[in-house]
Amino acid sequence: TSHADYWDFIEALPDTDGPDSFGLPRNIERASQKTKSEIILKQLKSLEASGGSGGGGFDRTRWKALLGPSLDSWQRLSSNPAALDTELGDPLPDDATPVQLFVEMEYANAVKLVATVDVDVKAIRSVVYDGALVTPAILKNAGTMMTGWVPSKWEREWEGPEAPLPWLQALLKRKIALKEWRKNCLRPGKILSEPIDFGHLLHPGTFLNGVRQQTARQTGVALDALKQISCWDRRAMPSEAKVVVEVTGLLLQGCVFGKDGKLSEAAADELEMVKVDNCFIAF
Repeated sequence: TSHADYWDFIEALPDTDGPDSFGLPRNIERASQKTKSEIILKQLKSLEASGGSGGGGFDRTRWKALLGPSLDSWQRLSSNPAALDTELGDPLPDDATPVQLFVEMEYANAVKLVATVDVDVKAIRSVVYDGALVTPAILKNAGTMMTGWVPSKWEREWEGPEAPLPWLQALLKRKIALKEWRKNCLRPGKILSEPIDFGHLLHPGTFLNGVRQQTARQTGVALDALKQISCWDRRAMPSEAKVVVEVTGLLLQGCVFGKDGKLSEAAADELEMVKVDNCFIAF
């Protein structure tokens, strides 16, 4: 091999590296462009918010323009009676299962967080629409939201979407769904008898821990000895699996889920996220 051969090889290399070079799916460019767009939008919102701050003060018109969609969406969604309901429901029986205890705790956390957010959102709304005075707490929360981020006070309690509007919508969606979960958990076996949507939970990982603990109770096997298994076909689940959870609403990134239940590589023009069939999980 001569020097000219190396030179010819280098000259033949493309100007940009393809995703295959890094072991990435071919449609990763969609995710990359989306991320870049979100970063640019956040930067623009940050500049717009700081431009309207007047060196530390606030412009009510600017606040209304930047915060109005989030405030109005919260007011509209919270009109659902289940959204702001603080009733925790009837107490669980003394022999409640780990899954029932999880639902009770998850719903209580959702009630507490929604109540906190509702107070903060109404305080900002009173400034924007009713001319109330701006307090340091209101200024901090509103300033964070106007730059496109979720106030840290809220995010410490639940790490959801990064942008304020989707975060608020996702929180109320979960609060409303968890109220129904709380009712169902009073009926033995009701929760696990139906497909589970992780999009209804604040902490789906903790739910799976509850399923693991419940499996340990029923089988008498130590927690450390239980390993998570999953399959697309319920019939493929081994008979030793005593507590099986059917999960719905899952999305897949980076590949395609075929009708035959098999995964295949995604083409460059494929959607970034695709829906998949229900998955069965057990320990």
